[in-house]
Amino acid sequence: MSLADLDQASIRRMKDYLTPEDLDDGACLDLATELLSGMAEDLRRAAKRYAEYPNKDNMAHLKICRDMYQTDLFAALSCGTVDGKVAAKAIIKDALRGKRLE
Repeated sequence: MSLADLDQASIRRMKDYLTPEDLDDGACLDLATELLSGMAEDLRRAAKRYAEYPNKDNMAHLKICRDMYQTDLFAALSCGTVDGKVAAKAIIKDALRGKRLE
């Protein structure tokens, strides 16, 4: 569903009744938490997929997911409290516990 579809359906959109001031710190932290959780799940799945089916495409996808942890976006979402390389390594290690990579 596109934004145009939403407008035509007369669905009330947040932009119509919220202002930036309405977003408090709690809401921003909830959003960051949700995004970081999604990133972790994507990395976990990519690591498991590569371990199960080691090929060039799965390795490329794993690399993309892992590299996201070294971006400014990750630093901003984590408020700079987590080293992205260390976090990615821990997530991959946990995902592959008991599995062997070729």
